[in-house]
Amino acid sequence: MLRAGAGLSTERDSARAAADATAAALESAGLGRADVLLLFATTHHGPGFTRATRTGGNLAGTDNVIGCSAAGVLAGELEVEGGPGVAALVLQGELAARRFFVPLERGRPQRAADCVADAVADAAKPGAVLFLFADSYNVQWEPLLQGLASGLPGVRVVGGGASENGSVGEVAVFAGNASSSNAISGVLLAGDLRTTVGVTHAVHRVGCVHRVTSAQGNVILALDGRPAYEAFAAVVPASLLEDPPRALAVVLAGLSVGEGEFVARHLRGFDPQRGAVALAAPIVEGQEL
Repeated sequence: MLRAGAGLSTERDSARAAADATAAALESAGLGRADVLLLFATTHHGPGFTRATRTGGNLAGTDNVIGCSAAGVLAGELEVEGGPGVAALVLQGELAARRFFVPLERGRPQRAADCVADAVADAAKPGAVLFLFADSYNVQWEPLLQGLASGLPGVRVVGGGASENGSVGEVAVFAGNASSSNAISGVLLAGDLRTTVGVTHAVHRVGCVHRVTSAQGNVILALDGRPAYEAFAAVVPASLLEDPPRALAVVLAGLSVGEGEFVARHLRGFDPQRGAVALAAPIVEGQEL
């Protein structure tokens, strides 16, 4: 049987916040220790990310600590945005757990997938679950996930992308006592597991659906025959347009995957003079956005 519990703290001190959140998670699960600790911390805790993971891991009695930075965190009925927050999720059961931390190399997503597969190979089997968190500013999701599907057949992949509040321009992922941007982290769980995977978006749609009419690689040049930047500027508040780093942090592109569903992808940049918008994903003409 798998037991789980969640907790959240709004303490400003990173170590204390991690301790309080982890203690609350253990209490909610009726546990004294955990096999795995998932930890998520808002940007305010950036200088103390490793203090948070170390403290949480010590309290939970596990080295299998993974997670990432976040613009906001939630646990149970509690949610924090725009302030300091640490959320913890503890898991305990008859599980085999394999933690990993892999640097990202630009243009080499297959290598990252291979490194993850190698790190968890001894426990990977059909039915296992891979929790994965990535630097969403730099990861190439499609080829990474394709590589994982090939290298870890039958393993279900869940997780998401690290985020921030736009004040620093980078995100971080955690594994053990390591914390870094340009990386992916996670843990593979194997055992008597039954999984149900759901997808949710922490976003709010603005504007209408456009069709890409001109694109080069990951750069959108035109939407519906007009410069892409015009469509972007039409739905983004002027205050955000005047603050490009924050605009790139909080505005995402929704790429249609059919039947009213979409995947969210970060923007890499925009050029008002050229009328172009760059995404952290390849784009093809005819695609809906």
